[in-house]
Amino acid sequence: MEFIKFILFSCLCCLCVWPADAGSQHITAKPRSVPLSINGNMAAFVYINGTKYRLLQRYPDHWVLYDGQIFQAVHLLNQLVVSGKTSTMSFGKYLKDNNKMTVNEIAAGTYLLTGTMAELMQAEQQLKKVNGLKLEWQIRYLPLKPAADR
Repeated sequence: MEFIKFILFSCLCCLCVWPADAGSQHITAKPRSVPLSINGNMAAFVYINGTKYRLLQRYPDHWVLYDGQIFQAVHLLNQLVVSGKTSTMSFGKYLKDNNKMTVNEIAAGTYLLTGTMAELMQAEQQLKKVNGLKLEWQIRYLPLKPAADR
């Protein structure tokens, strides 16, 4: 009987003293190929057109968001619509250093700015200073069902 108590006590001591990862193998994970994924340094939520979205992934030409109010995924496109009483010439002084960004007039007094997300965010900050301009990001709600199920 004493021998069994000694064995049980020895096993218990070994379990308490033995390091947790002594027998496990460490596997190094390969880095993911998803560009600009969310990390701890970036805000988990963004406000686009006055609505709060969860930011899932960032790409240079679009962002993937999640609308928690209607439980649906959203693509934030690299398009910013600017409307108001201004001309293309006045865009030039506010949008300096953005020669890669395109400005197209889509209606009288309404312009579509297209570029990378970083360029458009910088342009948005500059254009917010102009009185009388309305800015609206273009978003596209993703379908709830795959195309085969519709």
